Amino acid sequence: MAIDLTPYVNNDTNELQDLSLTGNNLSLSDDPTATPIDLGAYLDNTDAQDLSLTGNILALTGDPTPVAIDLTPYINNDTNELQDLSLTGNNLSLSDDPTATPIDLGVYLDNTDAQDLSLTGNILALTGDPTPVAIDLTPYVNNDTNELQDLSLSAGNILTLSTPATPANQADLSILNETVSAGTGITVTPTPASQDFEVAVTNPVIAMGRVSGGALGSNFGVSNFADNTNGDYDITLSTTPTDFVVQLSTNSAAGPRTIQVTAQGANTFSIQIYDASGTPIDSDWSFTVISF
Repeated sequence: MAIDLTPYVNNDTNELQDLSLTGNNLSLSDDPTATPIDLGAYLDNTDAQDLSLTGNILALTGDPTPVAIDLTPYINNDTNELQDLSLTGNNLSLSDDPTATPIDLGVYLDNTDAQDLSLTGNILALTGDPTPVAIDLTPYVNNDTNELQDLSLSAGNILTLSTPATPANQADLSILNETVSAGTGITVTPTPASQDFEVAVTNPVIAMGRVSGGALGSNFGVSNFADNTNGDYDITLSTTPTDFVVQLSTNSAAGPRTIQVTAQGANTFSIQIYDASGTPIDSDWSFTVISF
Protein backbone atom coordinates (compact mmCIF):
# COMPACT_ATOMS: atom_id res chain seq x y z
CA MET A 1 0.00 0.00 0.00
CA ALA A 2 1.49 3.40 -1.06
CA ILE A 3 1.54 6.36 1.45
CA ASP A 4 1.57 9.86 -0.06
CA LEU A 5 3.80 12.21 2.04
CA THR A 6 3.42 15.19 -0.26
CA PRO A 7 1.56 17.25 2.34
CA TYR A 8 4.57 17.05 4.66
CA VAL A 9 7.15 18.37 2.16
CA ASN A 10 9.00 21.52 3.39
CA ASN A 11 7.82 24.16 0.94
CA ASP A 12 6.08 27.51 0.96
CA THR A 13 2.94 25.74 2.13
CA ASN A 14 4.54 23.42 4.73
CA GLU A 15 7.38 25.26 6.47
CA LEU A 16 9.30 23.43 9.21
CA GLN A 17 10.61 26.21 11.50
CA ASP A 18 12.55 26.59 14.78
CA LEU A 19 13.34 29.49 17.12
CA SER A 20 16.75 31.00 17.69
CA LEU A 21 17.89 33.64 20.26
CA THR A 22 20.82 35.88 19.46
CA GLY A 23 21.56 38.34 22.25
CA ASN A 24 18.11 39.62 23.12
CA ASN A 25 16.72 39.00 19.58
CA LEU A 26 14.32 36.11 18.95
CA SER A 27 13.81 34.92 15.31
CA LEU A 28 12.74 31.97 13.12
CA SER A 29 15.73 29.86 12.20
CA ASP A 30 14.64 28.67 8.69
CA ASP A 31 13.20 31.97 7.46
CA PRO A 32 15.90 34.16 5.85
CA THR A 33 13.46 37.05 5.80
CA ALA A 34 12.23 36.55 9.37
CA THR A 35 11.81 39.70 11.43
CA PRO A 36 13.79 39.39 14.74
CA ILE A 37 11.88 40.23 17.90
CA ASP A 38 13.85 42.33 20.43
CA LEU A 39 13.16 41.02 23.96
CA GLY A 40 15.35 43.64 25.66
CA ALA A 41 12.32 45.50 26.89
CA TYR A 42 11.51 42.59 29.18
CA LEU A 43 14.83 42.82 31.02
CA ASP A 44 14.88 44.90 34.25
CA ASN A 45 18.48 44.05 35.30
CA THR A 46 17.59 45.06 38.89
CA ASP A 47 17.88 41.71 40.63
CA ALA A 48 21.28 42.53 42.23
CA GLN A 49 20.37 41.66 45.79
CA ASP A 50 22.02 40.27 48.89
CA LEU A 51 21.10 39.37 52.48
CA SER A 52 21.79 41.62 55.50
CA LEU A 53 21.50 40.78 59.23
CA THR A 54 21.01 43.61 61.74
CA GLY A 55 20.70 42.25 65.28
CA ASN A 56 18.22 39.42 64.80
CA ILE A 57 16.52 41.01 61.70
CA LEU A 58 17.22 39.40 58.27
CA ALA A 59 16.41 41.43 55.09
CA LEU A 60 17.21 41.73 51.33
CA THR A 61 19.49 44.60 50.25
CA GLY A 62 18.63 46.37 46.99
CA ASP A 63 14.92 45.74 47.53
CA PRO A 64 12.91 48.99 47.70
CA THR A 65 10.21 47.22 49.76
CA PRO A 66 12.10 44.58 51.75
CA VAL A 67 10.27 42.26 54.16
CA ALA A 68 12.18 42.00 57.47
CA ILE A 69 12.41 38.50 58.96
CA ASP A 70 12.75 38.41 62.78
CA LEU A 71 15.03 35.49 63.77
CA THR A 72 14.69 36.08 67.54
CA PRO A 73 12.58 32.92 68.15
CA TYR A 74 15.46 30.83 66.79
CA ILE A 75 18.07 32.08 69.28
CA ASN A 76 19.51 29.38 71.55
CA ASN A 77 18.68 30.62 75.07
CA ASP A 78 16.72 29.51 78.12
CA THR A 79 13.47 29.94 76.16
CA ASN A 80 14.64 28.42 72.85
CA GLU A 81 16.92 25.57 73.74
CA LEU A 82 18.05 23.70 70.70
CA GLN A 83 18.58 20.35 72.33
CA ASP A 84 18.18 18.42 75.53
CA LEU A 85 18.56 14.84 76.66
CA SER A 86 15.70 12.56 77.64
CA LEU A 87 15.80 9.09 79.16
CA THR A 88 12.90 6.74 78.52
CA GLY A 89 13.41 3.41 80.21
CA ASN A 90 17.04 2.68 79.36
CA ASN A 91 16.98 4.68 76.09
CA LEU A 92 18.85 7.99 75.94
CA SER A 93 17.96 10.42 73.10
CA LEU A 94 17.90 14.08 72.08
CA SER A 95 14.55 15.55 73.05
CA ASP A 96 14.25 18.14 70.24
CA ASP A 97 15.34 15.93 67.36
CA PRO A 98 12.45 13.92 65.86
CA THR A 99 14.95 11.75 63.96
CA ALA A 100 17.32 11.22 66.86
CA THR A 101 18.71 7.71 67.25
CA PRO A 102 18.05 6.50 70.83
CA ILE A 103 21.00 5.00 72.66
CA ASP A 104 20.21 1.86 74.64
CA LEU A 105 22.00 2.03 78.01
CA GLY A 106 20.64 -1.33 79.12
CA VAL A 107 24.00 -3.00 78.51
CA TYR A 108 25.47 -0.91 81.35
CA LEU A 109 23.06 -2.37 83.94
CA ASP A 110 24.29 -5.37 85.87
CA ASN A 111 21.36 -5.56 88.33
CA THR A 112 23.55 -7.64 90.62
CA ASP A 113 23.93 -5.29 93.59
CA ALA A 114 21.19 -6.96 95.66
CA GLN A 115 23.10 -7.27 98.92
CA ASP A 116 22.40 -7.12 102.62
CA LEU A 117 24.24 -7.49 105.93
CA SER A 118 24.35 -10.69 107.92
CA LEU A 119 25.64 -11.23 111.47
CA THR A 120 26.71 -14.72 112.53
CA GLY A 121 28.00 -14.72 116.07
CA ASN A 122 30.29 -11.70 116.09
CA ILE A 123 31.06 -11.95 112.34
CA LEU A 124 29.55 -9.30 110.03
CA ALA A 125 29.43 -9.98 106.28
CA LEU A 126 27.64 -9.00 103.03
CA THR A 127 25.09 -11.46 101.64
CA GLY A 128 24.98 -11.98 97.87
CA ASP A 129 28.74 -11.37 97.61
CA PRO A 130 30.63 -14.38 96.17
CA THR A 131 33.83 -13.23 97.88
CA PRO A 132 32.66 -11.52 101.09
CA VAL A 133 35.13 -10.05 103.58
CA ALA A 134 34.13 -11.05 107.13
CA ILE A 135 34.38 -8.35 109.80
CA ASP A 136 35.07 -9.65 113.31
CA LEU A 137 33.19 -7.50 115.86
CA THR A 138 34.49 -9.41 118.90
CA PRO A 139 36.64 -6.49 120.13
CA TYR A 140 33.45 -4.42 120.46
CA VAL A 141 31.59 -6.90 122.68
CA ASN A 142 30.60 -5.60 126.15
CA ASN A 143 32.96 -7.39 128.55
CA ASP A 144 35.48 -6.54 131.26
CA THR A 145 37.72 -5.00 128.61
CA ASN A 146 34.99 -3.20 126.67
CA GLU A 147 32.45 -1.94 129.17
CA LEU A 148 29.29 -0.24 127.93
CA GLN A 149 28.42 2.27 130.62
CA ASP A 150 25.55 4.63 131.30
CA LEU A 151 24.94 7.49 133.75
CA SER A 152 22.01 8.08 136.07
CA LEU A 153 21.20 11.11 138.26
CA SER A 154 19.05 10.62 141.35
CA ALA A 155 16.72 13.18 142.93
CA GLY A 156 19.40 13.76 145.58
CA ASN A 157 21.86 14.90 142.87
CA ILE A 158 23.87 11.65 143.04
CA LEU A 159 25.52 10.84 139.70
CA THR A 160 26.12 7.09 139.26
CA LEU A 161 27.73 4.84 136.65
CA SER A 162 25.19 2.10 135.95
CA THR A 163 27.70 -0.76 135.70
CA PRO A 164 28.43 -1.43 138.47
CA ALA A 165 26.15 0.85 140.51
CA THR A 166 28.37 0.99 143.58
CA PRO A 167 29.33 3.91 145.86
CA ALA A 168 32.78 3.85 144.26
CA ASN A 169 31.14 4.88 140.98
CA GLN A 170 29.04 7.67 142.47
CA ALA A 171 29.57 11.44 142.66
CA ASP A 172 27.63 13.79 144.96
CA LEU A 173 26.64 16.86 142.93
CA SER A 174 24.45 18.45 145.61
CA ILE A 175 27.15 21.09 146.24
CA LEU A 176 26.19 22.60 142.88
CA ASN A 177 22.80 23.65 144.28
CA GLU A 178 24.14 25.34 147.41
CA THR A 179 24.23 29.12 148.01
CA VAL A 180 27.46 31.05 148.44
CA SER A 181 27.03 34.07 150.73
CA ALA A 182 29.39 36.98 151.31
CA GLY A 183 29.78 38.52 154.75
CA THR A 184 32.91 38.77 156.81
CA GLY A 185 34.00 35.77 154.72
CA ILE A 186 32.67 33.21 152.30
CA THR A 187 31.05 30.07 153.67
CA VAL A 188 30.21 27.02 151.52
CA THR A 189 27.74 24.53 152.99
CA PRO A 190 28.22 21.59 153.01
CA THR A 191 31.99 21.85 153.07
CA PRO A 192 33.34 20.36 149.82
CA ALA A 193 35.96 17.65 150.17
CA SER A 194 38.81 18.33 147.74
CA GLN A 195 36.45 20.01 145.24
CA ASP A 196 37.11 23.31 143.48
CA PHE A 197 34.41 25.97 143.35
CA GLU A 198 34.14 29.43 141.81
CA VAL A 199 32.95 32.70 143.38
CA ALA A 200 31.40 35.34 141.11
CA VAL A 201 32.51 38.90 142.00
CA THR A 202 30.30 41.85 140.97
CA ASN A 203 32.17 44.56 139.05
CA PRO A 204 31.89 47.86 140.98
CA VAL A 205 32.28 49.88 137.75
CA ILE A 206 28.73 50.66 136.58
CA ALA A 207 29.48 53.18 133.80
CA MET A 208 32.40 54.34 131.67
CA GLY A 209 32.84 56.48 128.59
CA ARG A 210 34.95 58.84 126.49
CA VAL A 211 33.89 62.24 125.08
CA SER A 212 35.67 63.73 122.07
CA GLY A 213 34.72 66.84 120.14
CA GLY A 214 31.58 67.25 122.23
CA ALA A 215 30.28 63.77 121.29
CA LEU A 216 30.01 60.66 123.47
CA GLY A 217 32.09 57.86 121.98
CA SER A 218 32.61 54.33 123.33
CA ASN A 219 30.67 53.88 126.57
CA PHE A 220 28.51 51.63 128.72
CA GLY A 221 26.04 52.24 131.55
CA VAL A 222 24.92 55.64 130.13
CA SER A 223 21.26 56.29 129.30
CA ASN A 224 21.52 59.99 128.40
CA PHE A 225 24.27 62.47 127.45
CA ALA A 226 24.02 66.28 127.05
CA ASP A 227 26.63 68.79 125.82
CA ASN A 228 25.70 72.23 127.20
CA THR A 229 28.71 73.88 125.41
CA ASN A 230 31.82 75.48 126.89
CA GLY A 231 32.82 72.30 128.71
CA ASP A 232 29.52 71.85 130.56
CA TYR A 233 28.13 68.30 130.35
CA ASP A 234 25.31 66.26 131.95
CA ILE A 235 25.38 62.43 132.27
CA THR A 236 22.47 60.14 133.22
CA LEU A 237 23.30 56.58 134.32
CA SER A 238 21.38 53.47 133.21
CA THR A 239 21.10 52.25 136.82
CA THR A 240 20.49 53.93 140.17
CA PRO A 241 23.15 52.75 142.64
CA THR A 242 23.06 53.22 146.41
CA ASP A 243 25.96 55.63 146.06
CA PHE A 244 28.72 56.23 143.54
CA VAL A 245 31.87 58.19 142.87
CA VAL A 246 32.99 59.66 139.53
CA GLN A 247 36.58 59.53 138.31
CA LEU A 248 37.42 62.15 135.65
CA SER A 249 40.34 62.86 133.33
CA THR A 250 40.89 65.36 130.50
CA ASN A 251 43.30 65.59 127.62
CA SER A 252 44.17 68.63 125.50
CA ALA A 253 47.17 69.56 123.38
CA ALA A 254 46.27 73.26 123.83
CA GLY A 255 47.36 73.39 127.44
CA PRO A 256 46.42 72.19 130.93
CA ARG A 257 42.77 71.69 131.78
CA THR A 258 40.82 71.27 135.01
CA ILE A 259 37.73 69.07 135.21
CA GLN A 260 35.37 68.64 138.18
CA VAL A 261 31.92 67.34 139.16
CA THR A 262 29.60 70.30 139.68
CA ALA A 263 26.42 68.37 140.61
CA GLN A 264 25.45 64.79 141.49
CA GLY A 265 21.98 63.20 141.78
CA ALA A 266 20.69 59.67 142.42
CA ASN A 267 21.80 58.53 138.96
CA THR A 268 23.08 61.76 137.34
CA PHE A 269 26.12 64.00 137.49
CA SER A 270 27.33 67.19 135.79
CA ILE A 271 30.89 68.28 135.05
CA GLN A 272 32.67 71.50 134.06
CA ILE A 273 36.04 71.91 132.30
CA TYR A 274 38.26 75.01 132.76
CA ASP A 275 41.49 76.22 131.18
CA ALA A 276 44.53 77.34 133.21
CA SER A 277 43.02 80.77 133.79
CA GLY A 278 39.74 79.33 135.14
CA THR A 279 37.68 80.09 132.02
CA PRO A 280 35.09 77.46 131.03
CA ILE A 281 36.33 75.70 127.88
CA ASP A 282 35.59 72.52 125.98
CA SER A 283 38.04 69.62 125.82
CA ASP A 284 38.22 65.84 125.32
CA TRP A 285 37.57 63.94 128.54
CA SER A 286 36.70 60.52 129.97
CA PHE A 287 34.87 59.21 133.05
CA THR A 288 34.49 56.10 135.21
CA VAL A 289 31.59 55.62 137.65
CA ILE A 290 32.12 53.24 140.59
CA SER A 291 29.27 52.02 142.79
CA PHE A 292 29.78 51.21 146.47
